[in-house]
Amino acid sequence: MPSDHIKEMAKYMTCELTQYSLVKLSQEYRDIMHEYMKTDRYTGASRQGEKGFYEEFLAQDRFVYLGEIPNMPGHVVVAAENGRVYFGFHDDDFEELTEDEV
Repeated sequence: MPSDHIKEMAKYMTCELTQYSLVKLSQEYRDIMHEYMKTDRYTGASRQGEKGFYEEFLAQDRFVYLGEIPNMPGHVVVAAENGRVYFGFHDDDFEELTEDEV
């Protein structure tokens, strides 16, 4: 049984994505992250020749939207084609694929 806190937070869940739908990163988010990765603040991969977290994440073309995080309204869980599960990203960073893209 969910706690009262989770029930309360569920009132604020606003994600408009359809659960288990195929989604992709929005172009706006991709552009923002590519700019961030050019800055001094971005540390990149931990070892020479390896992809960093964001390079790997941005390389994914599509994800399965698993749902919104109950105690973090506006944040989602997605699974990528590479089998990794990503969580905590904002729901507006993703958009559902069109029928032509599927």
